[in-house]
Amino acid sequence: MRLRCPQCGNGYEATAEGRQGCPSCGRNLFVPAGYAVTPLDGASGYNPGTDFDAVLDRAEKEGWEAAVRGRRDLAEWTLAAGRAGGLYLTRIGRASIVLDYGCGFGSLSIAAAAAAREVAAVDAAGPFIRGTAIRTRQGGIANVLPVQSDYPHLPFFDETFDLVIVNGVLEYIPCQRPDRPPMETVRACIAALTRVLKPGGQLYLAIENRFGINYLLGAKDEHSGLRFATVLPRPLADLYSRIRNKRPYLTWTHSHRALRRMFAEAGYADARLYAAFPDYRFPAHLVSLADTNLLDFFARRSRPNAGSLKRRMAAAAARAAACAGVMKLPVWKTLVPCFACVFTREADGGGARPAWLDRQDASPAELYLKSSRGSLSALLFQRGARRPRTVVRFTDGSRAAAAEAALLDHFERRPGRAIERWVLRPYARTDSPAGKALYYEWQPSRGRKPSRADAEAFVEALSAVDIPPLLDTDAHDRFVAEKLGGLKGRGPEWAARHLAWVERCEKEGRFKIVHGDLHAGNFVWTGGGFAVIDWEYAHRGTPCEDLVLFAAWGGRRGSAARFASAARAAAGGFGGLAARLGLEREDIAAGLMAVGLRLILEARMTEDQLDDALARFDRGAIVGVVERR
Repeated sequence: MRLRCPQCGNGYEATAEGRQGCPSCGRNLFVPAGYAVTPLDGASGYNPGTDFDAVLDRAEKEGWEAAVRGRRDLAEWTLAAGRAGGLYLTRIGRASIVLDYGCGFGSLSIAAAAAAREVAAVDAAGPFIRGTAIRTRQGGIANVLPVQSDYPHLPFFDETFDLVIVNGVLEYIPCQRPDRPPMETVRACIAALTRVLKPGGQLYLAIENRFGINYLLGAKDEHSGLRFATVLPRPLADLYSRIRNKRPYLTWTHSHRALRRMFAEAGYADARLYAAFPDYRFPAHLVSLADTNLLDFFARRSRPNAGSLKRRMAAAAARAAACAGVMKLPVWKTLVPCFACVFTREADGGGARPAWLDRQDASPAELYLKSSRGSLSALLFQRGARRPRTVVRFTDGSRAAAAEAALLDHFERRPGRAIERWVLRPYARTDSPAGKALYYEWQPSRGRKPSRADAEAFVEALSAVDIPPLLDTDAHDRFVAEKLGGLKGRGPEWAARHLAWVERCEKEGRFKIVHGDLHAGNFVWTGGGFAVIDWEYAHRGTPCEDLVLFAAWGGRRGSAARFASAARAAAGGFGGLAARLGLEREDIAAGLMAVGLRLILEARMTEDQLDDALARFDRGAIVGVVERR
């Protein structure tokens, strides 16, 4: 990373291996802890308001993860997957030089480091930079340079960075200069960040919406703790804060119009705004605000049974509004709770779309990014369309998605096999920030559902394919054993029996590829027949796992009674198929157990419910097989 010496103005390289002082004047910005410190406004920079010294001291001795596990707020803030989904909206790439301004404990800096060449992690708060330095050092991340600095003293030359990240920071900027009008400070900060951004470079901004519907309905402002403070005229909000909090109101959030205006004045030619749900800190959904059809699409697919009570109520309300047709009204882009924005600095011929769209999707597209269990995907919409035209799946940071891509490659190397007709292939592939992007045509539901005969035909075709090396080291069997050992009233002997059976199956070569998530929703009609999608849970095992899962799903949420009924039907109904595939009843037993554990994993059944379901099984036919082993 090239630094500009604040004393003599000369430049020099500072690497992770040799972070030295300026060779021209000898000024050394680096402290023994391994990060740089520039001059700051105030004695020690920004005060985060929380004492992190004890956590940081423990992190130095025991490791970062062990230190923060006892602090739920810090563990979620620094270790949760999916925090960096917004980076996929930018043009970040392997050659990018990135500035993460207001980096906190470096979560986005570390995520950007996996995709970029170099990252400067900058924060005015000493504890945050010390924590970032600890994390990068312990993680062996050499391309992140932690710097304690603020916007007036950034030690970088003009036009250094390809991307500037400002995630949950802009609203706090006025707190560093309480003697100045807040907007003056905000504009000065934007100007300083623009100075170090290359022409054609991008600034990624994430922030709450001043007029978010949550604030209008009385939710407290996260920064001031006051209700309705954000929506009041600024002078009234300041008076309100001085009376209630005994301090001025400085943590200004902004509307989408104000953000567009501010950055247009600062020289940004292109502004792309997205709604971040449930919030910008952990963006599970990033929905383009350029077309209200995307908000309508998102709201119709909201899950009222997920998350906290407030989120379930919000999802139910959004779905009801979508069904009533109100989500298509332009007013909703003014009322979303949070924004994720990508502003592109003016330059001739500079692109604004994410680089992974450049080659494979030349036509204009509106983006909807969604994250689930650490796996990221995107939907591409034509402007004005009610349904997406393309589904993009990313292998980055997701072992499951990467395994799916490798498994599809394995199928492709075996042309002419029966499995070919059951596999939906991507029509294109390209590079994404830290891996591959796979492009599939959107397959809308046509009302046709697969039958058990379809499921049996698919399982037979899949069973004929040899197991690829990528599944030979799959941990599914040990995961099942661990869960079996934890079931009430059974203990570790069940785990031992399961592992012994796994070992015998391996020696006898009886294991096959198992899809692992076989239900009606993963069968898509492509015009000439069904194809099966979502191979993230593929593993070695017995084909009856897929068949029992298909029977147990039933298109509805699991329950103990339904699960027991499906288990009995499977045990009695799949005998012919089991014989054709050379399986035994104990294979069915293992499949039933795997299904039950999957339902636990996805929170459709509790362990008590599964325990009750197992008690209803025909012990001679099912559980007895496991016990006799």
